[in-house]
Amino acid sequence: MTILIVDDDQDQCESLADVLNDVGYDVDTASSGKQAVELASRKPYVLMLLDLRMLGMDGIEAFRRMKEADGRARGLLLTAFATVEAMRCAKELGMDEVISKPLDLPILLSRIGRVLSHN
Repeated sequence: MTILIVDDDQDQCESLADVLNDVGYDVDTASSGKQAVELASRKPYVLMLLDLRMLGMDGIEAFRRMKEADGRARGLLLTAFATVEAMRCAKELGMDEVISKPLDLPILLSRIGRVLSHN
């Protein structure tokens, strides 16, 4: 059971990966939507944490492509720009939640646990 973190901010990605590793999750990271789609085509992920705004392919489009390839894909959208449109798109795609940045780690860990307990 591996979680995929997708964020073009390498420091943010690595910090979050370290936290999730420390609490027992196996974690892979991707620095772009395109890289995330490529990784997900080769390996199943129990959950994806995707930044909304990234150069090239954003988190919503990356999740859309991964969901098309595997209808069981689960995702949390992480964003400092939680617009009504982004929240609507995330919900329509079946993403589990939209979580605002800056991240509150106890809340994020709780939501990850809740999503995975319903997996």
